[in-house]
Formats: sequence, structure tokens, C-alpha cells
Amino acid sequence: MNRTLRHSIVLMSAFACFSDAVLIAFYPQFFAERFGMHSELHTGAYVACISLAVMLAFPLWAQVARRVDTLRLLVWTQAAAGALCLASIWAPALWVYWLLSMAMFVCKSSYLLMYPYLLRLQSTDEHAATVGLLSVIVHLVGIAGAAAGGALLQGWGATGCLVFMAAGDLFQMAVCAWLLASGRAPHAGGMAKADADGPKRPVSRAIWRLSWLVLMFDLSAYLVGPFFTEHWQRLTGSPDPLLAGLAYAVPAGMALLGLAYNHLACAAGRWRVDALLPNLLVGAAGLMLQAAPSPAWLLIGRCLFGWALFQGIVMLETRVFKLSTPKDYATDYAFFNVFQNLGVLVASLVAGWVVQMLGAPLTFTVAAIGWLITAVMVPWAFGTGEAMPRGAPEAATPEGAATRPAATHHTPETQHA
Repeated sequence: MNRTLRHSIVLMSAFACFSDAVLIAFYPQFFAERFGMHSELHTGAYVACISLAVMLAFPLWAQVARRVDTLRLLVWTQAAAGALCLASIWAPALWVYWLLSMAMFVCKSSYLLMYPYLLRLQSTDEHAATVGLLSVIVHLVGIAGAAAGGALLQGWGATGCLVFMAAGDLFQMAVCAWLLASGRAPHAGGMAKADADGPKRPVSRAIWRLSWLVLMFDLSAYLVGPFFTEHWQRLTGSPDPLLAGLAYAVPAGMALLGLAYNHLACAAGRWRVDALLPNLLVGAAGLMLQAAPSPAWLLIGRCLFGWALFQGIVMLETRVFKLSTPKDYATDYAFFNVFQNLGVLVASLVAGWVVQMLGAPLTFTVAAIGWLITAVMVPWAFGTGEAMPRGAPEAATPEGAATRPAATHHTPETQHA
């Protein structure tokens, strides 16, 4: 695979995550400054609608990418996202901002196509390392973007944040245009034509099962996120937001350790995509420890949870591509991503209710029970039933195996948040 192409795609992913994270932790302040809106319910509804927009739009982009080359598609969608973001600066009313920004997120979500696009250009034995790398990027760059967002909002105000977000979209557009113009994607369009001409198969039962599993996995994992910093401040008696942010970021540090471990384990042939069950049990224990009335035990639990979260994401997403075929990577991953976003969406909607009814410590217990239920579902979801339709390539068989590279075509095609 062309190293320049790979590095460009990774850079685009990092830039996309960074610019998207600028406002994610500061929407209450943003709406208060820009529109005088102070409702927590409104902010929660807005964030939930972002997830809903991405969840519904991404499968549509995946279908378009079967007929239009991904890089060419992204040139136009990211240009549209940047233009809509800039237009929202002059939105005269809150409802106009909602319309413009939701249209922006619909266009922006197409950059998720770069994920299956990148994996399609690699051999299957490289997938776990690539998924792990992108997961770490999402963790670290997202945290850096949120930190930068606070500084931007304080220094440049709401307008500055929107300009920065638009710059991220236009940067992605420019990189895609450069890759096409420079010949780094020399066969653009060839694979999209082959996909459009080929037979379209339904999503397999194996991917359906895996998708239900990831819904429960994400629902439980993200249930504890929205109120963690408040819980930490109450538990420690320290109002310092920096310490709370560092405690919140512990899983990102564990993701870095996990990436290094997976690299060594893959090189030694010891990393297994089907080792999800023990990681879920470790993660459930970590969630239970975070409910303890001790900062030390909470941090230990945070480390265990962070490790299990990273490994779980890598194992589940790697398995999706093992169950798929290269030409169906984008559509199968888009289907899987719907359930990922649905889990996050439901978690964001019910987290406040759970904290209000049970209190923050017991929310960790509820999340731990959710991961134990997920663990019970693993044998069913990882069953060897119908994983691929008859006649599927050997490289995409469920348990095994990457017996030949997934990208034997040597021609580029589509991607993945």
C-alpha cells in the first residue's frame, strides 16, 4: 500500500476527530453565548440529534460509495460541510442553526468512509493494528480537541470555534483533492464501478449478531461518561477541573498501552480477535471498582475499564471486517456503525435519568451489569452460524482467517469516527 496514502488518511482522521471535538464538551457554554439558551435538556437533545444524524446518514454514504469513488465523494461532501459550518455563523435564530448544523453533520459523517477504505487497501493481518491505531487517535485527539475547544471558546468565542471546525472539513477536502491530483490514488473510480456492477448481498446473520453485541457494549460503556467529572469532584472534594480531566482521560492512556501491547502480541502471534469475553469481565470489574468510595480504587478501576474498552473496540471492529468481504467493507461497517451510534445515543438519553434515580456511584454498577450481560451474549454473537454468503472469498471467513490479502486489487476505495 502507498505509504503516502496511508499517512494522509490517518492524518485526515486525526484532523476530523480534533475539529469535531472542539465543541463537544462545551455546547452548554456555546448555546448560552451564541443564543442565550441555558437549558440542559436542549443541549442533551442537540447532542443526541448529532448522533442520530450520523447514524442515519453514514449508511446512505456507504451506498453512494459503491458507485462513486470515495475520495471524489469526500471532496464534495467535506466542502459542503465546511460551507454549512461557516454559514451557521450567521444563523439569525436557534432553529436556523439547528438546520444548518444538522445538515453539516450529515455531510461531515461521510469521512467515516475512510475507515473501511483504508482497511480495504491492506492485508487482513494488518487490520487489528490499524483499528487499534485509529482507536488511539480517536481517544487522544478527541481529548486534545476538547481541551483546545475551551481555549478557543474563551479566546475567540463561538464564532472562532465554528471557523476552526470548518477549517477541519476544508482540510480534509484539500487532502482528498491532492491525493487524486497527485496520482496517489491512481485507480480512483475503478473499484467503485466494480462494486456497483457486482451483486449486492444482504447483511449476514453473523454481522447482525455482532451489531446487537456492540449496541449493548457501547450502551454500558458510555453510560458512565457524562457525569464522571462531577462524580470525581464530589468524591475527592477537589473542584480542580484539570485533575478531573486527567482522571477522565485515564482510558486514553490505557489505549496507548494497549496499542503497544497489541503490536507486540500480533508480532508474536498471540493476539486473538475472539478473546473478548475475558476483557469484558476485566472491564466489568473495573466499572465496579469505580463505584468504590475511594479515589485510589476508582483510578485502579478506571485503568481496568480503559484497557477493556480499548481491546473491546479493537476486537469488535476487527471482527466486522473478518466477517465481511472487501467490496462490502463500507456497507457492512456502516450497518455495524448504526448500532454503535444507537448504543451511544441511548446511553446519552438515559444517563441523566439513571444518575438522578440511583446516584453516580450506582451508575457504574449498572454499567458493569450491562457488560456482564454483554459477556453472556458473546457465545451467541461469536457463533459460527452463517457468517458469509455462499461463494464468499476465503479471506473473509469468520474465524480465520486472512489466508490472502484483502486488497489484492491494488486499487483504492472507501473509508470511516
